[in-house]
Amino acid sequence: MTLLPLLFWTLLLLPGYSVARRYFAEELEGGLLPGIAVSWMTSFAVLAPLVALGYLVGAPMVVGMVLLAGFIAWGVADVIRSGAWRGVGRMVLAALTIEAVLVLIELVFSARHGSILAADARVHLARIRFLFDHGLSNIDPFVQGGNPYPIYHTNLHHALFATGSRLVGTDPVTFWFGSLAAAKLMIASGMAYLAWAVLGGRWAAWIAAVMVLANRGPVTFSVYPNQLAPWFLLPIFAGVLVRTLADAWRDPDRSWWANLPKLGGVALVIGMFHPLYAGFAVVVASPMLLGVGVWRLVRRRPGRATAFAGWLVIALFAMPFPVAGKLMTVPDRAVAVEPETVRRQISGGRAGLEIDDRRGLEEGEASSTAQADAEAPTRGLRAARLLKAPDGWMNTTWGETTWISRTPGRGFTGAYQRGKVKAWRVLVVLFCGGLAIMLAGRREVLYLIAAIGVVQAVVLLPPVATAAVRFLGAHWMLERFETLAFVFFVPLSVPAVAAAIEPACLRRLEKRRFGGVLERGVLALLTVAGLWVGMAHATHRRPYDWEYYWNRVSAPRHYRHGREYLGLLRLQGFLEANIPAGSVVAVESFTGTRLKMLHDIVLVASERSSTGVVDGGRRRIDLKLMFDFETDEEIRAALFEKYGVTHVVSRGSPRIWVDWWGAETARKRGYVVTRLAEEFDADELWRRELKLGTRLIRAKRYDEAVEKLRDVVVDDPQLEKAWHRLGIALRGRGDAVLSAEAFARAGELDSEDLRYPFMEGLAAFDAERYPAALTAFDRAHRLALSQDDTGQAASAMLNIGNTWYMLDSLPDAIAAYDVAIELDPEYDKAIQYREAVAELLLEEAATPPGDSPSDPDQSEAEEGRPAREDISTPSERPIP
Repeated sequence: MTLLPLLFWTLLLLPGYSVARRYFAEELEGGLLPGIAVSWMTSFAVLAPLVALGYLVGAPMVVGMVLLAGFIAWGVADVIRSGAWRGVGRMVLAALTIEAVLVLIELVFSARHGSILAADARVHLARIRFLFDHGLSNIDPFVQGGNPYPIYHTNLHHALFATGSRLVGTDPVTFWFGSLAAAKLMIASGMAYLAWAVLGGRWAAWIAAVMVLANRGPVTFSVYPNQLAPWFLLPIFAGVLVRTLADAWRDPDRSWWANLPKLGGVALVIGMFHPLYAGFAVVVASPMLLGVGVWRLVRRRPGRATAFAGWLVIALFAMPFPVAGKLMTVPDRAVAVEPETVRRQISGGRAGLEIDDRRGLEEGEASSTAQADAEAPTRGLRAARLLKAPDGWMNTTWGETTWISRTPGRGFTGAYQRGKVKAWRVLVVLFCGGLAIMLAGRREVLYLIAAIGVVQAVVLLPPVATAAVRFLGAHWMLERFETLAFVFFVPLSVPAVAAAIEPACLRRLEKRRFGGVLERGVLALLTVAGLWVGMAHATHRRPYDWEYYWNRVSAPRHYRHGREYLGLLRLQGFLEANIPAGSVVAVESFTGTRLKMLHDIVLVASERSSTGVVDGGRRRIDLKLMFDFETDEEIRAALFEKYGVTHVVSRGSPRIWVDWWGAETARKRGYVVTRLAEEFDADELWRRELKLGTRLIRAKRYDEAVEKLRDVVVDDPQLEKAWHRLGIALRGRGDAVLSAEAFARAGELDSEDLRYPFMEGLAAFDAERYPAALTAFDRAHRLALSQDDTGQAASAMLNIGNTWYMLDSLPDAIAAYDVAIELDPEYDKAIQYREAVAELLLEEAATPPGDSPSDPDQSEAEEGRPAREDISTPSERPIP
């Protein structure tokens, strides 16, 4: 990993700082962390209109690179020329506290760990790569056809990542992986700004930053837009909103419109980061602004024009993005096709119901595509599902009307310590916020409490919650909205207490001997309390808990990066070498998103984010037809031609039909890339018999499968896959010796497929031919290493250890388990077996000569011995 992404994000602070100190220097008075938040937000706000224009005109990436490089260069030159760097240096020196050290430690942890590269990161990276390769565009990045991409249209986050990776000369995967520390600093600085804006002083900002990092520290997907929006952008938005409303009494001479550009800029950035949170910002701000405006209008108080104008500005700058996304989204992406019609179309009328057609160990991980949903989705069914209360929600009935709402005592109003303290967050907010109001005169706290009240009113009031769920279309979206209450809680807890006592402490300690030390001591105690509350406020579950996070952070570099980041880069090189850029690839949708994030390819159908593709449902059905074995080859050929498919990518073993369609095949890291021939080879279609034998195996009709597969190998003794299936059938009915010979024959015909020696080893193990098993497992291990399949290499070494154990060579068994654990440090079975064998070795060493060993008839389970075999196979072992 490189530090260039962190350098980019650091340099992006400078132009924002230069603009902020010219036009709203008062926002930089909060100290280092709030100043960082203001600087980043200002840079984003300046770039946002230019990026939006770039999306509209389809600007090439070189234009964005030139503009961004010029913007950063101007900021660097301005800071140096004006001497503003001296002020920055003073802020850094003033920030040298224990709290700053804690923040710095977490940033180092994040830099060592790196951002997540799985789950939703695949979707974001696929879009970023599309922009990286093709310039700014709102076209769907996954499929061809010029369809819009509503979910992240006009996205500033994706544009910055694509342009930044181009600018520093790194791949988007590397840039993303190296940006976690910057994302954590954004979150910490945004929360510090909110605490300073609401509570004032210096202590509250630092404690809030430490609290939010204690809460979000192990979250390695903090770089997602849906994480930065609520935890970085929304706190700044709330802080600017509170300061705008508070100017009526804090700075009554200030022009009524002075803060409106700030509100508009922040609202614009939120809309271009995540449209959903732009809508949330409007929902939270509207009752506050309109309510304050009406109150001040009735009471003839100053600031009423600011309140009404602020609401209008926020609505105008934030709402176009969710509205545009809604308009781009296809209303109903499901294709209205009856399930039986789809099944008949897939099977060509030949599908039988007596034999299970699911794929498993022998053929890969793909599930059967001959199954369709039981019923087509309808508007009534979707509405009924929305009103069905999931865990944490409840239904309320009023006459014939059914409502849904958050269950009191769950979510933000949940209890602490398994119900011992009910609604503890509410109690903390009222107590700590009340202290800040009474002791420090921070009436701004009332606005933030009102924001929490708005959020809770939406999720707790049944009619309002029901309307929100129906409008949003999912319960999880309303749960995302409730996240804002968790965000606003942070400054209203321990930071509010710090703001209440900070002025008195400073007055009493500034003239006393060692007063500075005592001041730092009080702040340190409050920070410890903040850490405790921040951890209690979090919901950490593996793999996003501190224990797992620390284990990854403290691990050697080859372990931290090699299992995911470096493995993806090697896979990327393999794809680039075997698939020309721009090729249309048939791959199952989940795997396709992963490949798309690594290489410039086009998919037939995407996983889930292509909500603007009009024929998305049809594409998914066609993709199923392409992959299903029973599809007539003429239909498969027509589908390939319809979408322009040139390559097929399989994870694990390729589909049987690839044998008569493939012109060229390459294999690495558990993936098989096949370049399609112009037409299928009709002479190879008899291999359907091989498929039938496989289906008999899946139905556990082993005798019939053996007879069928023996006929196949008689017809073509050079067909290694038939020998492989025959070995599985023989092993299934208990013929271990013949099974091992069949697997050995398959391995002779294809020496590059590591499944064959692996399965030969398992069969030889079953037959108690342990030397032969060792030889076969060793071949499988060497093949796995040559193909960068560390997961299967570890599995082979575990079975070598088991075989040495059966040969009563316990030291050799332990050595094999050690190699397996080195290849896969999280291989629980290898760790368990090694511990068991090590205990046996110690027992043998401690047994006096002449003592009889344990009863040889005792069962292996009673002895605590390792299992006799590891059933893990290349198709079932995950690729690390």
